[in-house]
Amino acid sequence: MILTLAWKEYREHRSIWLTMVLLTGVFAFAVARFGSITDGSTASRVALAVLGLAGAYGIVCGSMMLAGEHEGGTLVFLDVFLGRRGLLWLWKGLVGVAFVLAEGLAVALVLHFLKEVPPDWLPALIGQGRGATFGMPDGLPFRASTQLWFWVLPALTLEAYAWGLLGSALTRRALSGAGVAILLSSPCWVVVLAAPPSVALALRAVLAAAALVISLVVFRAQARDTALGPPPRPEGQTRRVKRLVEAWDRYELERRAPRRAPADAPAVEAPVVLPVGPTGGTSVRRRPPRPLEARSPGQVLGWLIFRQAWVLLGILAGAALLVGLFVPSYGQVLWPAATLLLGVACGTATFAQEQSDLSYQFLAAQHFPLKTVWNVKALFWSAAAVLLTLLLVAGGTLKVLVALLATRRPGPFGAPSGGPGFEFGTLRQILGPALFFGVWLVYGFGAGQVCVLLCRKNVLAVLVGGLVAAAALVLWLPSVLCLGMSGWQLWVPPLVALAATRSLMRAWAGGRIKERRPLVALAGFGLATLAWAAVVFAGRAWEIPDVGEPLDRLAYRAALPTGKDNVAGLKMHEALLELENPEGRAGAWLAALVEATALPPGVLEPPRRDGQAPVLLHLPACRTMTNRLRKLADQALADGKPGAALDHLAQLLALSRTLRNRAPLASYLAGVEVEESALHGVASWLAHGRPAPELLRRALDELNRHAAETPPALDCLEAECYRAGGLLESPPHWAFHPGGGARSRLPETWLANGIALSLDTPWEDERKTRLWQAVWGGLFRALRTPYWQFPQAAGEPGEERETTRQILSGWLPVADGPGAPLTRDRLARLLDDSWLSDERLFAPAEVLRAAGTRARWRADATRLAVALGLYQLREGKPARRLEDLVPKDLPTLPVDPYSGQAFRYRISQGEEIEVHGRGGPERALAGQGGWGFATIIGAVVVAAAGAGWATPLLQSRAAIASANHSL
Repeated sequence: MILTLAWKEYREHRSIWLTMVLLTGVFAFAVARFGSITDGSTASRVALAVLGLAGAYGIVCGSMMLAGEHEGGTLVFLDVFLGRRGLLWLWKGLVGVAFVLAEGLAVALVLHFLKEVPPDWLPALIGQGRGATFGMPDGLPFRASTQLWFWVLPALTLEAYAWGLLGSALTRRALSGAGVAILLSSPCWVVVLAAPPSVALALRAVLAAAALVISLVVFRAQARDTALGPPPRPEGQTRRVKRLVEAWDRYELERRAPRRAPADAPAVEAPVVLPVGPTGGTSVRRRPPRPLEARSPGQVLGWLIFRQAWVLLGILAGAALLVGLFVPSYGQVLWPAATLLLGVACGTATFAQEQSDLSYQFLAAQHFPLKTVWNVKALFWSAAAVLLTLLLVAGGTLKVLVALLATRRPGPFGAPSGGPGFEFGTLRQILGPALFFGVWLVYGFGAGQVCVLLCRKNVLAVLVGGLVAAAALVLWLPSVLCLGMSGWQLWVPPLVALAATRSLMRAWAGGRIKERRPLVALAGFGLATLAWAAVVFAGRAWEIPDVGEPLDRLAYRAALPTGKDNVAGLKMHEALLELENPEGRAGAWLAALVEATALPPGVLEPPRRDGQAPVLLHLPACRTMTNRLRKLADQALADGKPGAALDHLAQLLALSRTLRNRAPLASYLAGVEVEESALHGVASWLAHGRPAPELLRRALDELNRHAAETPPALDCLEAECYRAGGLLESPPHWAFHPGGGARSRLPETWLANGIALSLDTPWEDERKTRLWQAVWGGLFRALRTPYWQFPQAAGEPGEERETTRQILSGWLPVADGPGAPLTRDRLARLLDDSWLSDERLFAPAEVLRAAGTRARWRADATRLAVALGLYQLREGKPARRLEDLVPKDLPTLPVDPYSGQAFRYRISQGEEIEVHGRGGPERALAGQGGWGFATIIGAVVVAAAGAGWATPLLQSRAAIASANHSL
């Protein structure tokens, strides 16, 4: 018999045991995943979640042990075949102990494999802390080890199991027993936890033992009230007694016959004659008046539902008020969890009574209108769920009012200071009020209704319903957390669940719910829900056209010079290190720089593959080197050594090219500044005096080489795209700004990690990738478009955040192709409704375009000036046209990058030209045969000014100054 009993308990508990182990492990992994690695409270959150679920399983297991027999109607069977309530309690209790110990050890094993280190306060639960307990030393050797879980979890689960047995003995329903156990144990835990660890452990052990003893006493006392069968008929009945019994039967038949009575006739108490004993005596007592009949089926159903629900409603109302006290402080996490559980409990309670005692067979046998039964019961429990949610709010409001009255003090200027309130955090802002306050309750209610029709045990229905509701919400939450969705799509699945339960009522009432056709119908509803989710997710991904990869990252990475292919970069690093080394030998850095100048441009810092911002530790040393080289060049000119000065200027140009080769934005802009300093040095070199023709030819060759080897702005954009592609694949490193600015960054680390995990789901990953590619495609088109062809009307978007405006500055749409329908305004709206509005994921194409265009114009203008000077020295007269410089001095004539036309050139005899250089305005006489840089470059500048370079030059300077300030 004992083995049979153990097998019975195993069959009833195995599904719940496995569900709780999986739920605890998954929940612990999710909490650890959403927590930050550097956040010290993550271990505490994992521990609280695991301990709460372990205690919940202990209470559920205990509540099923005794109340489950009442609920299933098997207690009489056990009493008949075993006959001893004490022995029955003992063996059922031992079987439950085996279950809870196995659950605690299994969860501890899962946490051990997940390497979840327990928090520092966890040893206090087993008496470790200040002082010693039961002769154990103060502090176990594995305090900070995962082995501590193997001690704490079984102990806590056993304690919760004792309280569950007490609640099970006091009630006849497993759910009610669990609720009573929670209500009885919560105050005890609150009081006990205030004591020292050793004292608290002893008190908890005493209280758990007392709960076991009380449950045994109550369970044994209930044996007197349980009928083991029908009462035996008395022997030796006489014929007279038989005749009295027959007369009583005829009387009952006549009394129960329908007859019409006057409307105003008072209720008459009919005498009841009962036979007493074998002697034939009788006794007469008055029967109370019959209750009034119901006027409608709705009254009958309402009274039935109320009789079934009043106990559970009382327990849920008390729990809602109690939990509501904590909602103002922990509303962001507690509100979803509490309303989800309330929805599951109310949805399960809709048909829990009929499912547990098989009274649904009565509904089918009497041919009741099952759809009406569903309508009334569903309406009643949905209203109850809403009222319980309002009680949850009422509990929080009560706490807020008490806190306001306690802390209401005048402010510094006589105004009352701000008081406490509900803290729902950023999650409510992301989801919106309708989803945040209602979606958890509705999903729980729908899942509970479906699961109660399939699960014989109500506790199992609650657990499975909670898992199903949570899984459905986890499926939808990534799309909601990633923004860009209105949210009405989430209300379809719970409506489908309610429609499924309504359509399956007849199969459930007939006991055919687990047959093939009802299960196929239920699977059809589930597939319809999944199909709806698939349509919504695919629509989110396909909403943005696929414009293709803006950059082949693998090919770009393979083309990055490394090792022996980057000799110039290594030599430049060597020069920078020697420059900053105070103990290095003099001139060592200059020797390394001379070697680097003779080589093609190298790379100082390649773009990072992981998407992190570049370190750029070499930029301060490069600025120092620039100043040193300019001083050396100026000193060489002062000493009458123009050749040495030209060498230093050539080294500056080489440094500029290296800083701009496959470099990030900050390094590229620094290279532009170095080039500007070098070209001003060339201007000073030309203006210092008439150079020798061979030096001027050498200077022109250096400038032509510089123009040919200088990386364009597109090179920097490719480097930024390569880096941003790595950051796109690492959403945890994004800066989530719900308001579009850096000051509105998400304060909740766990929520930011949850959003990052949501961005890795397949459909959201496709959506973010397409949106990122669409933005980068427009930035590349903008930089490839010549300045004179860039549409001025596409200056800035209209209505969007400041971050989006900066990202799309200089963006160009597709003229034709896959991305043609994607306009600037639509792209701005998509960026605003996403987490991609992060400047680190993109690059300022407008700044790059302005800096690159300005640098190209300055270099070409300087080349023309030097070529004109060389022509004048060779021919003895100024060139009449720029075409005269080709091909002896220049291979081809450069094009004005601002107008797309050739540079203009003219000679004006005796005209004074005002030239704006770095040192201020200068005046020079053009065309008088004298030598000077102002004369030559002045003619070029005047001609180029007609092409419209002045305004873009000022804009580019302001943009570079702003970028340098931000960097």
